Amino acid sequence: MTLSEDSVNCIQYDIKWCVWLELAKKMNIPEACIPNCYADDYAYPDYFKQYGIKYSQEGTLAKGAKCCDLKFERILETGQSMNK
Repeated sequence: MTLSEDSVNCIQYDIKWCVWLELAKKMNIPEACIPNCYADDYAYPDYFKQYGIKYSQEGTLAKGAKCCDLKFERILETGQSMNK
């Protein structure tokens, strides 16, 4: 894991190894990891929103990206994130 941004208003880290993907690969069904990635996209946005945090992710290892890039940004009162 690499911390690619660590500021007052944003934290982003890049996960370069995933236990769930490695387990799925060992079972010869790497696509079985994809629902685990969807769970993040489904649960995280609403959960973190209640704390004034916007969650976003551009790619996942299971979908062929070089990393899972998880980003958490502070939300301004207008609903916009601090960083763009």
